[in-house]
Amino acid sequence: MTLVSGTKHLLATIVAAVAVVATLVAPSPPGAAGAAGRSKTVNLAYGPDPLQTIVAFPAARPDAPVVVLVPGDRFRSFPTDAAHLGLEGRYLQSAGYSAFALNYRSDASLPPPDPPVAAQIGDVVAGVRYIQSNAATYYGNPSDLTLIGGSAGGFLAGAAALVLDQTPGTVRNVVTLSATTDFASALAYWQALGGKQGGLHQGNIETALGTTTPGTALLDEFSPVQDVTAATAPARWLIFNETAETQPVQQATALATALQATPCAVTLDILSGKKHGYHYWNDARSQIVGRIG
Repeated sequence: MTLVSGTKHLLATIVAAVAVVATLVAPSPPGAAGAAGRSKTVNLAYGPDPLQTIVAFPAARPDAPVVVLVPGDRFRSFPTDAAHLGLEGRYLQSAGYSAFALNYRSDASLPPPDPPVAAQIGDVVAGVRYIQSNAATYYGNPSDLTLIGGSAGGFLAGAAALVLDQTPGTVRNVVTLSATTDFASALAYWQALGGKQGGLHQGNIETALGTTTPGTALLDEFSPVQDVTAATAPARWLIFNETAETQPVQQATALATALQATPCAVTLDILSGKKHGYHYWNDARSQIVGRIG
């Protein structure tokens, strides 16, 4: 991607996405959630597409840390994806956070020539900026921001954080669960594995990048391990993977290695088991809350 110097695909898409949000979605007025809204979920839209939605889990008290949850579904998004993060959102809400589950557009709704993943990262960035603009309505502190993502959502949360933190200090914490971090090595792994599983995951990468023949330049352009720098890394990054799950542990260790060359405080947790992404939320959630503060 080369996020620091800018990329034709990604940054142009983000600019367009943010412009659409600014013109078509008016910010919620202060107090719009109301006292009742702060004790339940609130459905929001940050863009004109039916998939550009947010489910808010407002905090009980003002100035709560903001946590944005990004769903994962093989880089394919569905209308119910954000709502399916209710367990995670309610847990964070009960722990004193102002939580938001953020959906993004599906590959099927994104026109060429840009890779679908570029617009999906742009959606996450635009959605986060919308949340920051309206955080106080839901008792959130926009300056205390954490992004959490599982599986494809982990990739999108991490990539979006690297874009957002081009304005230093925008993102305080990133938490990734079973995220792909290096498309080139991931593609090589799944091609070598072959069979039904290898073909499925190879197809997921090809879907994200919009081609069945991605070259090295395209694979690297959208790989977070290639874009981690002192200028873009958040203050803290928690990386989770399970030992025998679908995502190879090497994807987690590669990101940790890249982050260790920056001032970012990185924690790598390899849990025992074979669950993937948000499926091991209950195993990781106390560690996450304990570390993001």
